Amino acid sequence: KLIAVGRVVSTKNYEGLIKVWKEIHLRFPDKQLHIYGSWEDDIIVKIIQASPNVYLHKPVSDLKKIYADAYMLLHTSYIESFPMVFLEAMSFGLPIVCFDINQPNIVLNKNTGYVINLNDYHNFSKSAIHLIENVNLAKKFSLNALKHIQNFSEESVVKQWAELYKNRAN
Repeated sequence: KLIAVGRVVSTKNYEGLIKVWKEIHLRFPDKQLHIYGSWEDDIIVKIIQASPNVYLHKPVSDLKKIYADAYMLLHTSYIESFPMVFLEAMSFGLPIVCFDINQPNIVLNKNTGYVINLNDYHNFSKSAIHLIENVNLAKKFSLNALKHIQNFSEESVVKQWAELYKNRAN
C-alpha cells in the first residue's frame, strides 16, 4: 500500500501523482494508492476516482495506523514551506519519493528516499518502482529514516536553537 497525505488542491499536484501512479500500476497492478486529505477541487477528485486502485479518503484524526500499514509515501507537491508529512512518514520508517521542493534536508536523496527533479514524472515513477522491487533497499531507507528523524526531535531542535543563540551572542 502506497500513500499520499495532504489537502487535495492544485499546488499538491495530484494530477502529477496520478501520472506517476499509472506507470506504477502498469508494473504492479495489485498495488494500491491511498490518498488521505480534504478536497476542494471536484475536477481533481474525478481524475483520482477514475484511476485504477486509487482510493480517496477524507482526513483522519489519527494517521498512526495509516502510516504503520503503508510501504512508502509518494509526494508530488510543487510547494511546501515545511512538509510535516515527511516527518510524520519518517517517524514510522516510511521511505519517501518526492519532488525537489527545496525542503531543508528532510528527505535525504538515496538515503531516506528519493528526491526527484521537479516535473520529472518518469524518474519519479522509476524511483518508486525501484523501491517496490528492492525490498532490502526500502528497508535500508526505512532504518535511515528512523535514525534521521531524531534530528527533528524536540531535544535536538532545542539544542540547535541554543547553539544558534550562543553563536549569535559571540
